[in-house]
Amino acid sequence: NAFNMPPCSRARPNDSVYKRISETLISAKASGLIVKCLKFCDHWYTERERMRRTFNIPVMVFDSDYAKGGNERVVNRVEAFLETLS
Repeated sequence: NAFNMPPCSRARPNDSVYKRISETLISAKASGLIVKCLKFCDHWYTERERMRRTFNIPVMVFDSDYAKGGNERVVNRVEAFLETLS
């Protein structure tokens, strides 16, 4: 049921999205955040800069369109990001 789904950044105000992410980061003791933005979703693309400013940890943002051809590129970027965290 759509009413039980987590809130999305496209719903305004979206402070609940940031609160949920912040709580998750704290409970997981995360040292970094990876954000996947869909190329066709302008709302998430815009929010990525706010996320970089809001959370006090490194944030990696990458664009995706679900095409299989970019998987290796994404894996390389995630591995490089993880190396910066250690």
